[in-house]
Amino acid sequence: MDRLSEFQIIQKPSWQWIFSQRNSSLIKGFLLFVLALGLSFTSFSQVVSVTTPTGGFEIDGNLVANSPTNGAGDWVQGGAGSGGFLFNSDGSPVNVVRTVKFIDPFSPSTDNVFQGGGKFNDNPNTAWGWQLGGVQGKSDINNVFVHLAEDLANDQWIIVGADRLETNGNSYIDFEFLQGTLQPTGTTGNNRPFTASGPHDGRTIGDFLISVEYTNGGSNPIVRFYRWSLISGSNYDYIEQFPGPVAFAATNIGINPISTPLGAFGTNTYSQFQFVEAAVNVSAFFTGIGNPCDGLTIGTVFVKTKSSSSSTAALEDFVAPVPVRLVLGNAEISYNPSDLCNSFADVTLNGVPGGSFSSTQGLSINSQTGRINLIESLPGTYVVTYSFTSEECPKTTTTSVTIPNKAPTPEAQTFDFCEGSGTDQSQLLSVTPATGYTITWYDSDMNPLQSAPEVSTATAGIQTFYITQIKDGECESEMAEVTVNIGVCSITLVKEFTNDLSDDECLDPTLNPNINYTFTVALGAGSFPLSSISVADPKVSIITYQSGDTNTNGILESGESWIYTGSYTIIASDIEAGQVTNQATAEGTFNGYKVSDLSGTAVDSNDETVAPVCQNFELSLVKTATSGDPYSAVGDVVTYEYEITNTGNVT
Repeated sequence: MDRLSEFQIIQKPSWQWIFSQRNSSLIKGFLLFVLALGLSFTSFSQVVSVTTPTGGFEIDGNLVANSPTNGAGDWVQGGAGSGGFLFNSDGSPVNVVRTVKFIDPFSPSTDNVFQGGGKFNDNPNTAWGWQLGGVQGKSDINNVFVHLAEDLANDQWIIVGADRLETNGNSYIDFEFLQGTLQPTGTTGNNRPFTASGPHDGRTIGDFLISVEYTNGGSNPIVRFYRWSLISGSNYDYIEQFPGPVAFAATNIGINPISTPLGAFGTNTYSQFQFVEAAVNVSAFFTGIGNPCDGLTIGTVFVKTKSSSSSTAALEDFVAPVPVRLVLGNAEISYNPSDLCNSFADVTLNGVPGGSFSSTQGLSINSQTGRINLIESLPGTYVVTYSFTSEECPKTTTTSVTIPNKAPTPEAQTFDFCEGSGTDQSQLLSVTPATGYTITWYDSDMNPLQSAPEVSTATAGIQTFYITQIKDGECESEMAEVTVNIGVCSITLVKEFTNDLSDDECLDPTLNPNINYTFTVALGAGSFPLSSISVADPKVSIITYQSGDTNTNGILESGESWIYTGSYTIIASDIEAGQVTNQATAEGTFNGYKVSDLSGTAVDSNDETVAPVCQNFELSLVKTATSGDPYSAVGDVVTYEYEITNTGNVT
């Protein structure tokens, strides 16, 4: 498969190709056109004074900077010298916006070929057919280099280089530059059709063709130029033109192989006549082939070969037509809608550079660069005008620019979570946007997230996120900060009895049959405020809130101590035990997370509350004679009955 190295055309060149696909046919076709144009003149070393690379570009038939001219730029880095280069040692472009390396497999087994019988000036819709077939080695390309540049006069230049597998035999190649579209159609058979959109016998008046004749291995090429013209009535044909020289070109003419650091055909050298390069002044070229005030926009490049230089020669091989957009002697401007929500938007200029920009009121635009300052511009629809001169012909072109409204900034958010809360100690953040909007999340470094984040609550601390909101037709809002606090959630409970003790330091159940308790509830150190406060005691069935909620909001807050009371009636088992021992539990909730604490005698303890109960160890003895009366003689037996009663409160 064909492979295009990392290359794209965006605004910054003052002219550009707009590729509708990355396809070898465009590169091959335009390259061969350029080489044909340049090689029709004497080949010699020439430095083209473009602004990139540093030192201009030397057309000399090799690829290395600073050779032979010190300080002259070229495709790859050379020896010592100030000349710049376009490709790094790994083959990647120094500037992917301006430079491309295209690699095409060599010696493919099949290719697109004409079915036979068609001529170069026939109507493609009615007289051409195609099928699959082989390609000859003299037409096989492995590497193509393309660089886009301007000189100080803002003339447009294309600098290209290419190689071929074989250098023997005669080649005849046509390069058509069409304003309309052309496509081979059909998928089977040996006579598949072509479909052309041009209204004038499949082409459009003004289309042009470059015909290249490589004879005796291609070392002495001849170039012919044609324009599609009305002959008479409804008859159209290609008419040969004679523009002046506008290019420099060279091939490697020495008998010794030259180095190709980027590789070619499985080796690192080129043999004689195997590598060619050229630089073409596109501005001057367009002036030479027509009225410079007309302008021309090319939509398709079509490359084909034929059997001879004759106008009746049979067509042979072709490279699939490629949609392009090449503006000659004119200009087009546009702005990427997605850029109109940034701080600045740069213009995409396709065509003649060096003009000035203006706009309707309310838009802040740089008159020299076309950059829109969106910070200083108001939302609305504007007309941007580009005024320029093409070969002394004043021209203008316009485009419409709509700056959307910016979505309202969402409110800053704060989330407070208890340490350890959530499913598996994790909490999912959620923010509700304004009606019709969606929320976009960003991490603490303002990098976008795919969805709302989940935060770990395993460790206390502070985490930061950001949110924006947006809807169709508006720009994304400013960022709002989201703060996540992971903190302590804790509650304390102190339980005390309030009865007075007797002199024996106990509670006399006779005098005090009920034990009265107070329950003091407060937050643990550093805790978030708690709600849903409750106190429960297994021995105290009714516990009543008394005081402490100073602002009566039902939230236990820092500095508050809530007082509850309850009582317990002493039972026999308590007296037997000599004390009443038990604990209460306090609970509270924060953000759905419940915390609790067992009561203690102090905030920092969980000791049970012990109320001592007085024990009365007391017996009564009643002695009663039961044998009767009188007792008159010695020896009479007196019978007694003793009744002992536990008159105390313990067994």
